Amino acid sequence: MIGKSSPVDLINNLLRQSEMRQRVISQNIANVNTPGYKSVELGFAEALGTDKGDDDMEAVVRQTEGLVEREDGNNVNLEAEMAKLTKNSLEFETYSHLLVAKFSMLRSAINGQ
Repeated sequence: MIGKSSPVDLINNLLRQSEMRQRVISQNIANVNTPGYKSVELGFAEALGTDKGDDDMEAVVRQTEGLVEREDGNNVNLEAEMAKLTKNSLEFETYSHLLVAKFSMLRSAINGQ
């Protein structure tokens, strides 16, 4: 367990992070043809493993470094963004299944099964 958070809190935090990442990736995809647009990514001010607790992790949207810029100044790589979108969707689905399994275990424990 990380910090003072329960497993349910941790999974919930991972779901929130995934949802935020989805919005950032979608923004990049939506701006693939916008001249001068710079690709952004989601980072977190506090890394997992600190004892401050998950609620102290602050999401930070920052420009993605090291991308090739096109003539129009845009640096969004559509293929890379689609791969990130797929990976993030799979992570969200995994976290959702973990949360359902955790609640199922808790329900079984409460019912004495």
